[in-house]
Amino acid sequence: ALQQSINTCAVKILWQVGLDYSMEMLEKYGLTTLETDTSASANDVNPAALALGAMTYGVTPLEMSLAYAAFPGGGKVNTPVCYTSVTDGNGKSACTLGSYGRFASSMALARVSPFRFLWDSAHRAAGAIWFP
Repeated sequence: ALQQSINTCAVKILWQVGLDYSMEMLEKYGLTTLETDTSASANDVNPAALALGAMTYGVTPLEMSLAYAAFPGGGKVNTPVCYTSVTDGNGKSACTLGSYGRFASSMALARVSPFRFLWDSAHRAAGAIWFP
């Protein structure tokens, strides 16, 4: 159902786990743009926001990637670290930004079983490498 974007399934799951628990989990996994004030005319304590992603203020790409990184990380939420280069003890470049980092994240994402079908189908269609 998730692969085919059947939204009613996402909403049914939300009703099973509850609005409060869903909000707690989003906060636990680092989303800071949530509007939790239910007296506000627009807030995120509703099925459109929680099940379908129609957040009042959106979600930053950094926060979204940290939240999804918790799946291959066994549920652990990490602190982001940004870097532009990696050097050895002599100051010589040890790797270039991009190629290794993309490969490492691709491998991690390909191994996340709940969302693997999304990765596989999207990347097979794009002609990318599939990791069995």
